[in-house]
Parts: sequence; structure tokens; C-alpha cells
Amino acid sequence: MASAHSLQGLIKWLGHDEWRDRFAGVYDAHLQPACESLGVDVDEVVSILGKGWFMTTVWGSAFEDFLTPPQRRQEAYGDLASCPTPFLEDSSRG
Repeated sequence: MASAHSLQGLIKWLGHDEWRDRFAGVYDAHLQPACESLGVDVDEVVSILGKGWFMTTVWGSAFEDFLTPPQRRQEAYGDLASCPTPFLEDSSRG
């Protein structure tokens, strides 16, 4: 498992416009369906879970999937891999 220090550079890149918007798409894909299912507003999740728990579960899962190539997601999740990850599947990246 990577240490927090080794991930700081990647996390810093999330502040760049191109990555920020794409990560937001992955984050929303993780959080919105669960919130809708439970009838909870997205903005309430941090206060319900607490910041520490939220960052290590919800945010961490979205970040991991953001960095995972589509073929690896398919190996791990099967049919769930068809859910798009905007950063990795954007054909305009060149």
C-alpha cells in the first residue's frame, strides 16, 4: 500500500482544472447513487460520517477508481466496470 507521502503529488494534481473536473465526475458516480438510495443529501455525507471516515472511505474509493485503468476495473468488478471513469476514458486526451 502506498504511503500518504507518496500520494501527495497525485492528490496535488487534482487541483488542476483538467483533473478536477474529471475527478468530480468519478466522485459523483460514487456518491450520488448511494445518497439517492438512502434519501440523504450529498452535502450531508461528511457530517454524517465525520471528515476522517469520509476521506478514507468515500473520497478514497473515488480517488482509487479515478487512477485505475478500465481493464483493471473490469478484472476487479466485472460488469460494474462499464461505469465510465471520465479521466481514463476521455478520447480527447490524445
